[in-house]
Order: sequence, then structure tokens, then C-alpha cells
Amino acid sequence: MDVADDFFEMDLTGLTVEEKIKKLSSFYESLPEPRTEARNSHLFVVKIGRLALEINDLDLAEKWGKIRMQYNGIHWLLGEPEFFLGQVYFAKGEMEKAKEYFVKVRKNSGWRLFRNKNPEYRKLVEGK
Repeated sequence: MDVADDFFEMDLTGLTVEEKIKKLSSFYESLPEPRTEARNSHLFVVKIGRLALEINDLDLAEKWGKIRMQYNGIHWLLGEPEFFLGQVYFAKGEMEKAKEYFVKVRKNSGWRLFRNKNPEYRKLVEGK
């Protein structure tokens, strides 16, 4: 099962961010278990997490960030899910958790994922 067409053809025009999240979540949750085996299902997970972070719904962003971790090694090898969770915990003010995830990213991929991002993330890792 490949859900890429479903993702790219889903009309989210005119919807609020909350409505977009609801529509995307509903589709994702309708997939058979294990959802990680549905090709391109990660597209829904990434989009929902980003939208939740965009509206500062940090608990929801954390939930989808943790779901995103299930795709580690399948779609991401550099630590993208860890970086996202680091961003979420940073926004929540949970600096120890943010640092924990950012350190994992640093070990996996150097500073690549930190480029053009909030410089405070890197400072946190460096202990500055």
C-alpha cells in the first residue's frame, strides 16, 4: 500500500491549521497496523508534527514527533526525528530533553541538520 497519492491529492485548501491536522490525522489513523509499513505514511506524520509546532501545540507536536521516531532507519538516517523532538522540547522549555535529542543528532550527522536553524540549538549542545 502506497499512500503518497493520497497525501499529495488531499485538499487542505481553506482549512484552518487545526482542521488540516484533524483531516491528516484521521487518514493516518485509518491505515492498517503497522502504519509504518504503508509506503509514504511518514509524509502524514511529518506534516502533522510541523503543523502542530506551527500553531505552538507542543503536546501534539511531541506526540507526532514520537510517532515519527518509529520511522527511524526506514526513512531517516541522519536523526531528523530526533532533531524535530529536540525542537519541540526546546520550545517547551525542557532544555535537558532538547539537549539529549540534539546530542543524538550531532553524533549521527554532525552539524548538518543544525544549518539554518535556531543557533540556540547548537549552543545548547556545545554547552554555551
